[in-house]
Amino acid sequence: MNKLLISVILAMFGLSAAFAQDASSSPELLKKKELYSKTELFEPAGIFVNPDINKSVIADYEANKASYADNALFPVAMCYFSTGNLPKGTEVLDAYLAAAPDNIPALKVKGDSLVFAGEIDKALEVYKKIYSTTADKIVLKSICMILFRGNKAAELAPYLSAIKPLSKEDADFAMFAMAYALSADKHDDALIKETLENMDVKAVLTSSTPQTLDAFIKVYSIKKDLFPARTLVIPARAAANQFFWQPAMEMYDAALKENAKDTLAMRGLALVEYRTGDVNAAANRLFEAYKTGDNEAVADAAELYVLSGSKYVWDKFLTQFKTAEIKPLIRVAMVQIADKKESAEIFYIACLGSNVEPLYKDKQVSELIGKVLEKFAKDARAADVKKLIDANQKK
Repeated sequence: MNKLLISVILAMFGLSAAFAQDASSSPELLKKKELYSKTELFEPAGIFVNPDINKSVIADYEANKASYADNALFPVAMCYFSTGNLPKGTEVLDAYLAAAPDNIPALKVKGDSLVFAGEIDKALEVYKKIYSTTADKIVLKSICMILFRGNKAAELAPYLSAIKPLSKEDADFAMFAMAYALSADKHDDALIKETLENMDVKAVLTSSTPQTLDAFIKVYSIKKDLFPARTLVIPARAAANQFFWQPAMEMYDAALKENAKDTLAMRGLALVEYRTGDVNAAANRLFEAYKTGDNEAVADAAELYVLSGSKYVWDKFLTQFKTAEIKPLIRVAMVQIADKKESAEIFYIACLGSNVEPLYKDKQVSELIGKVLEKFAKDARAADVKKLIDANQKK
């Protein structure tokens, strides 16, 4: 099976190396075969991040199947899934479920595997079974997504009481609520209005994906009169993502006309100004948002600097960059810019301060920092960077 397909399967089942540092989810647990029947011990995804241990479990199982009771097969199934063998993982998981038909972790994996295999209706039934006993909101999202994508939004009715409170902060659930409202013969404008008025706009915007944003702009296109001004930043972001600059600008302007201190609208409008060629206006807009009290605007400005290379942006935010929560990826780009421009100031702002730990934990990035550090080794700040490099090399 190709590496891309394996990575998709691992992502679906949450088998990410990011969990590997969790002491409660050590792959070493797989060496304790006597614990396999205690399924709850094998729920953490980090248990299955070591390919060699997974393969050894599979080899032992295939050589000694008779020694594995059906109620001890869940870890084995997960080892198969982790190596990308979906058919064999499904076979072993089904054997486990025959012995433990109500085990929730196993049912969740079963539902996910059915989705991956394209058996959507069967997956839906599995998710419904889980939700009926757990009211798990992640499972509810899977149910809603299947119905939404299958053009069956009207079938969301039984879940509406659970969807409504979740739609306050979660963009997907807000989308489900409005999709249900639009599925009625006579659109349920009251539900759309209720969803929008109760919305935590920043939380919804943060949780939005391109797909949910597309859905929002579709709702806006037919129900724009129901959108309070403070919610306009959501369809505006969707319009900007699709390069519809003028509609996006009009929506941001409308939000700011209602509330001149709406920093989400300021920051969104700054993006549009940058993308339409006015970097200085974008920088000024972000600085206005910062002065209004939104410190996240400085992180946006760092990204603007990396994208534009504008000295105007750098000079305007130099003081703020020194203490800002700049994203690690942007810091890496700043290191590269510092190397090219031979700028010690850019380099040390990138490598020191808040949120720099991920840079030093990544071997390649740490090596890059060490290489560029040689150019600026006489700077008094060099010792601090060297200390961070050395500390992470010892781990």
